[in-house]
Amino acid sequence: MKPLSKKIALVTLLTLFFLIDDLLYYLLFVNFYRRQIDPALLALASLVVFALNFALAVAVVRVLRKRPTTGMAGMVGKVGVVIKENPDEMWVKVQGEIWRASSKDRLRRGEEVVVEDLHGLVLFVKKRTRP
Repeated sequence: MKPLSKKIALVTLLTLFFLIDDLLYYLLFVNFYRRQIDPALLALASLVVFALNFALAVAVVRVLRKRPTTGMAGMVGKVGVVIKENPDEMWVKVQGEIWRASSKDRLRRGEEVVVEDLHGLVLFVKKRTRP
């Protein structure tokens, strides 16, 4: 399944789940009050509820697909700058914080790096290549 078709399927499924809830509420409302509702008003209300449910489903999908921004997973892919490099150790600044780093590349002070991984308090970085 392609990524776009997965998104469409998830949005459709969430919209259907939200609609089932609204239909149950409507059935309870009609049986409780026992009054007749104009079909045009019912159609308009149904369209409004459907639009709101669809917007909610799209918002849920966007939140689920969002990349983590905190913790270990949030560090991967961040860009930093080498601030100190010795044969024994290297220090980089990422998002305003100074981290001990390790790299397979030969890096110099002032070069930009990208975080590949994080083990404990040591970042594994590589030289940043500009697109």
